[in-house]
Amino acid sequence: DLQKLVDNSANMAEPSDGGAIEEMPRIAEVTAEILAKDSALEDLVVTPIKPYTKDENCVVLFHFDASAPFEDECNSLKLNNYNTSEVGSLSGFGSARVFDGKAYLELPDSIVLKVKKELTLEALVKPQLSSQSYVGKSGTIVTKEDFYEGYFLKVEEGKVVGGAMLSDGKIHTVSSAYVLPTNMFTHLALTYDGAKMKLYVERKLAAEQEAQGTIVYKTNKSVFLGLNAYENGFKGAIDEVRISDVAREF
Repeated sequence: DLQKLVDNSANMAEPSDGGAIEEMPRIAEVTAEILAKDSALEDLVVTPIKPYTKDENCVVLFHFDASAPFEDECNSLKLNNYNTSEVGSLSGFGSARVFDGKAYLELPDSIVLKVKKELTLEALVKPQLSSQSYVGKSGTIVTKEDFYEGYFLKVEEGKVVGGAMLSDGKIHTVSSAYVLPTNMFTHLALTYDGAKMKLYVERKLAAEQEAQGTIVYKTNKSVFLGLNAYENGFKGAIDEVRISDVAREF
């Protein structure tokens, strides 16, 4: 680990004859700076580093904490729970919700959910199985979709998929091959800025496609977590769901 690297590099810098050191190697110095900057090394591979907070672009944000598991932090909207259960999340993140492929959470329609020009969908996801951890054709993470309208983020066999119906009359999607690990949460995000649709896995750009137009809504469809109208249900845990009216950078 890094601490061993610091110790070893310091030992390497000492001459065997005990003479003066003319120039201390930078390895120990730089590595020590890294350790001092963030002593919690595990956090370096956990994204997001800490739970999100409300900001001016937040549409909804669900932490699923035990004290208020279904309440949105940004616009005081409330989820309806249909058979999901509580489970522990990442350290410092409180609780997550468990889905069995048929359980789901529903957020009734609101004008703030009909994001049109820019969009970010994101969540922490931990599948139950390494292969086909869903019921149906895919595993819904978050969606406000129906026939030719709305937006979605989901997992399929060996890949992550996101998309939206735009005013050019087409459903635009972006996908990336990625097998989600079952022993940790993975951060997934879909963004759209009016010119490009991007997919992020663990805060790294995984795929992008050019796309133009506003997001189309024809009905008052609810937002669903864990399941969509076509009974494509996710199996596993979901936490830290956020919808934003801006294309966020990761």
